Amino acid sequence: MDDKNYIQINNLLFSCFCEKQRGHEQFVPEHSLGYAGEINLQTNEGIRILKEGSIGIIRRNHLIKSVKVPPPGGEFRSINIFLSQDFLRRYSAENKQAEAGKYTGSPLRPLSPDPFIKGYFDSLLPWFNSSEQLSGMLVDLKTKEAVELLLRTEPDFYEFLFDFSEPYKIDLEDYMNRHYMFNVPVIQFAKLTGRSLNITRPMAAAKAVIRSLLPDKRKRSKTIGCVP
Repeated sequence: MDDKNYIQINNLLFSCFCEKQRGHEQFVPEHSLGYAGEINLQTNEGIRILKEGSIGIIRRNHLIKSVKVPPPGGEFRSINIFLSQDFLRRYSAENKQAEAGKYTGSPLRPLSPDPFIKGYFDSLLPWFNSSEQLSGMLVDLKTKEAVELLLRTEPDFYEFLFDFSEPYKIDLEDYMNRHYMFNVPVIQFAKLTGRSLNITRPMAAAKAVIRSLLPDKRKRSKTIGCVP
């Protein structure tokens, strides 16, 4: 990653900002466990403000906007661990886990204060301040540790992490009404609603179908998801 505000080591990401940063609309393709400074997060459920030192996880296949707020005269810092479907499937097979039920809870889950999870993130920070880089084996171990800590924290994280089902043709109109504020490509909306865009169909026609489902105040916008 070229941006000097970020350091990425495999699926571990460290970020640091001295000024308030308004993030772009973001499609979250994999579960993301994070420890951060003050951050404002907007999902289809509304806006949630997480204070400095908060730890939380957002589920894959969701849309989110963020505003990162550094303290006066200080820095905003965060560490994120991305838990990919491939990794979790391997973890599940290695541990001979039973098939998880369907997860129906909130996609954004703040965690209660926990000294073990806080200590876990503290153990990662020196690696981002060192010229020595984490080996692939250590990254794998730290990712497994994150999963173990989550499962220890709350029982329903089992479904959160290991429900590998994909959306299948959910109500498109209802979904667009709840997510119209996000400016993401049409192909992402198709994925999130369990649909595929026919490559033989003109893209303009595909956009017209989705735009027809947007609330009236959004239809006036030239770009899907842009605020007029």
